[in-house]
Amino acid sequence: MLINVPENELKLYEEIEEAKSELARLYCRFDYENDPDRMDEIIFLLCAAESKYSALMDKARRKAS
Repeated sequence: MLINVPENELKLYEEIEEAKSELARLYCRFDYENDPDRMDEIIFLLCAAESKYSALMDKARRKAS
């Protein structure tokens, strides 16, 4: 539970949660996709989502220190 969290930190937390959900969704698609052309698309999207998640986590670490 987040109590007395500044608005900008709450927004960052929400963005991190959304990025984690997007990664989970894309990994699920990757596990069940059979079309090689769609696999390329999913891999591209996974790379982008992983980069976004990593950047958000770095931002959170910088704020925490």
